[in-house]
Amino acid sequence: MADQIDEFCYREMTDEQSFREMVESFVAFRPSSARRKFPRFPTPAALSGALGSNGIDGILVARDPGSSGGQSSNPDCGGCGYGTDVQRIKIDIVDFSESGVQLQLDCSDFLNLKKSSLYLEIENHRAPVQLRWWKQCGSASRAGFLFSNRIDSDQFFASYISARNTQLVEFLMAEYLNLNADFKQQAGVFIYLSIYYGLRLKFLEAIARFNAQTGSNRFEAKPAISITSFGSYASAYHLAQNQAREFGPDLRNALQRYIKPYNDFGSGVIGMNEDVVFMKGETIYVMFNSVLFSNDDGGNSTAILPDLYFLHNNFLTLKHLLMPGVFEDEIFETQFENYSDIIQQIDRSCKMEH
Repeated sequence: MADQIDEFCYREMTDEQSFREMVESFVAFRPSSARRKFPRFPTPAALSGALGSNGIDGILVARDPGSSGGQSSNPDCGGCGYGTDVQRIKIDIVDFSESGVQLQLDCSDFLNLKKSSLYLEIENHRAPVQLRWWKQCGSASRAGFLFSNRIDSDQFFASYISARNTQLVEFLMAEYLNLNADFKQQAGVFIYLSIYYGLRLKFLEAIARFNAQTGSNRFEAKPAISITSFGSYASAYHLAQNQAREFGPDLRNALQRYIKPYNDFGSGVIGMNEDVVFMKGETIYVMFNSVLFSNDDGGNSTAILPDLYFLHNNFLTLKHLLMPGVFEDEIFETQFENYSDIIQQIDRSCKMEH
């Protein structure tokens, strides 16, 4: 969600401009060291007000290294007979990125969580997380967590977060196409950003698959590279992960055409159960981490992979039905081809390793 606005409860705010101004005021006072590296996207359950209605999303496992065991009597910990050194806390995912999640928790013991070793457990898969912030919202608690490891090092969680993105795009498109919600241009731009971010998540899935099948650490961080370097999936990955966070003029110019829809309309989903607005800086981060540039000027077309059909088809629907005339520039289609090319390179390399 927009930069840390999810620490507060603004469910009654539906005016886009007022909401944006409040978000900007909070962002302005946030130190650069505390800014999110990757903007978070909401889950359909959060947008529709259905958190927890279909069961919980998972468990937050909190292990207290200083505890000696025994039975827990704390009703908030969801322990159900677990020892006091391990709490199992029911959670629902409010929003997500490749670097972390915001959770709604059945817990009010912030101090105990702060000193505990924490793990996010979903479908019997567990990943270490770090508590970033905490906020009590009525009867529920909200908290932000960062993944302790890069998502591309865990094949399950890379696929899980990618699936969350797919669900978000599917939900928003259905809401607006079926006239369940009033469509506005900034909502279309938000869907566009979600689709492009989904391309990157598909790419990270491929990286995680490669690492899992080969046991390789080939994609460890390397020095930053030129914006125009696309000769291999490794170089493109380094571009997305390691470019300096200060955007130079070449990079800004290259991204301008991708950012133009935001400049024209803004980006946000207003009027659902939770309002979401992206600031310009967040939009730049989405584009910076999602857009792949190619040195190939030969105009050779790359067939779009079946794994990307869903995102591509929804982009075409957005382009032709919801926002005609906005995404006519061929650069928007090129990204689906670039990602198809890069994922095929990764999969071929994976086969070669065997």
